[in-house]
Amino acid sequence: MLDIASSVNLFAARSCSFDGVKKQIETHSYDKALPWATMARLRETGLLSDIQVATQNGWRPAGSLIAGDMVLTFDHGAQPLCAVQTVEIDPRILPDRKRHLMHVPAGTIGNPLDVQILPMQEVVVELDEAEERYGDPFVPVPAYVLDGYKGIHKARFDSTITVIMLAFEREEIVLSSGGVLALSVTEAALSPVATALSESEGTYPRLPAAELRRLLGIGSRPLPPAFAESSIDDTYAAIEARLA
Repeated sequence: MLDIASSVNLFAARSCSFDGVKKQIETHSYDKALPWATMARLRETGLLSDIQVATQNGWRPAGSLIAGDMVLTFDHGAQPLCAVQTVEIDPRILPDRKRHLMHVPAGTIGNPLDVQILPMQEVVVELDEAEERYGDPFVPVPAYVLDGYKGIHKARFDSTITVIMLAFEREEIVLSSGGVLALSVTEAALSPVATALSESEGTYPRLPAAELRRLLGIGSRPLPPAFAESSIDDTYAAIEARLA
């Protein structure tokens, strides 16, 4: 059984043991990076391949996971991966202003060591005011919005990075980097078909970017685009319209 540190006991409490046989499902593999032009949505999220993820069999690098592996989730216990997509990001094809990851100092959002996260990868942050206002202290926040929060800052990268996208039947929150709660995507989100990306069933609710910045105490200053061509505000406006 996975030994989870005391700092993430709540994660353990909300998880449960898996006492059945590993579900046999079709394996989806995406070993080759797709053309960058088709990755406008997919390139924004994912975990670096060496990031450790909590599974039924202990901590494993994200890059070693395959469809069917049982991954521990924050709300639904051990769940099978429906698909795993590997994407290589070459910084040479990015505009200079977008050639960065978010550097998260140790101890900031549950990480025992320094960690780097893609700008639009959502992580779950616990905020007392969010519980008072919305009844739930756990808030999904794109890492880019955390710029300036407890020392989190942009960090340039100059060599190709490998990003792993973990997909479940519905959105799930997984434990990574020893304590970071990271949001995963649905299997439908791995499809390049635009209609598949518009589905909101099985997704967590999001707060507007301006409200996230206020809750975090960062202020209402405008943020330039992250990896996406659109701004974070535009991204959230689209999500809000979909969920309205």
